[in-house]
Amino acid sequence: VKDGKKNDIWTEWYENGQKMSETAYKDGKTHGKCISWHENGQIKSEKNYKDGKYDGKVNYWYEDGQIKTERIYKEGKEIGEGGSIITRYLNGQIQGEATFKDGKKDGKWIWWNKNGQIEEEVIYKNDKKVSRTIYTYHENGQKYYEMNYKDSELNGKWTWWHENGQIQQEGNYKDHKKDGKWTWWHENGQIQQEGNYKEGGVVNKTRYEYYSNGQIKSEKNYKDGNLVSQTQYVYNDNFQI
Repeated sequence: VKDGKKNDIWTEWYENGQKMSETAYKDGKTHGKCISWHENGQIKSEKNYKDGKYDGKVNYWYEDGQIKTERIYKEGKEIGEGGSIITRYLNGQIQGEATFKDGKKDGKWIWWNKNGQIEEEVIYKNDKKVSRTIYTYHENGQKYYEMNYKDSELNGKWTWWHENGQIQQEGNYKDHKKDGKWTWWHENGQIQQEGNYKEGGVVNKTRYEYYSNGQIKSEKNYKDGNLVSQTQYVYNDNFQI
């Protein structure tokens, strides 16, 4: 200590005698390389400081030695290495990747689940969120749904899948409201119904029914929620209705 301010390297220890951390100080501020360890002796973090602010590499590790996060700072602002930072799961699988420009969020940010499937993608421009896409999955690994956001509201294509991989529902949102054509499918790929929307309201809708052999049986058309027309189909192929 000099003039009441910390200087040089300060060390902390676990009760078992294992070193916990080494922190470098200059004029009372963290300055230089600072290291911490897990209780098992494995390195936990390595950080570089300048005048009390992160400056350079800042890395974290799991207890088994797997890298957890790798970050780059300049004068306290996160800039990434080559413009990006990476975080990892305990098994080494990448958990997230983010990009920066001049210390601000810029470009594509991606998050993965532990199976390596993308869960979320966000586009930033000058530290502002431009768009966001979310993905979820069935237990068998098949994609469940995909939705797109802009300005924190549903905007763009929205898709939902059956567990067998067949699309179940697809359409578009505009300012968090259904807009344009929407289509629903059965698990076998046959169209269940189609509808057109405007500002979230149904303009018209068509529903389909099928015979057991897959041929269309009926087509019903609705407008403003009311049935306006219906078509029945009969085929001369000697099957029972």
